[in-house]
Amino acid sequence: LSSDSASSFSVASDAAGDDLTLSVTGATDSSLVLSSSGTGADAVSVSASAGGVVLSAASDIDVGSSGGSVGVTATGDVDVVSSGGAVSVSASADVGVSSVSGAVSVDASDGLVADAGSGSIELNATSGVSVDASAGGVGVSATGGGVSLSSDSASSFSVASDAAGDDLTLSV
Repeated sequence: LSSDSASSFSVASDAAGDDLTLSVTGATDSSLVLSSSGTGADAVSVSASAGGVVLSAASDIDVGSSGGSVGVTATGDVDVVSSGGAVSVSASADVGVSSVSGAVSVDASDGLVADAGSGSIELNATSGVSVDASAGGVGVSATGGGVSLSSDSASSFSVASDAAGDDLTLSV
């Protein structure tokens, strides 16, 4: 099937199950290749006007771009889930996570590690920053620098003591 002008191959579905299947059969090192020499932003386009799109594989799924960025856009939630391993995000420049109208939530049942290497870690908020630990305490330390806590309004430090030796010590 080839043509030197625009063409299409379609199935006019009139009942459930009227599918169009393109497949490569046989357990060999074979591929189904969709390619385009087009130069537009939509040189390869996959769309579903009334349903979803499912990508599944028995091995890895790679999404990449050699000449630009990779974007994921949705009018609903975007979920990244790994049922058997880690989720890794890396870049040679900044990695940004933002939410215009909601919170950014990170939930890690085995702990959360933020390592900035030789850089710094900043937490900024216009309505407060909260650090809570239900067990194990909260530790803040600095090697080669100081620890600074400041406020422009009344502040308090307290320990809810329920045993001997539960002390609050401030020293210079």
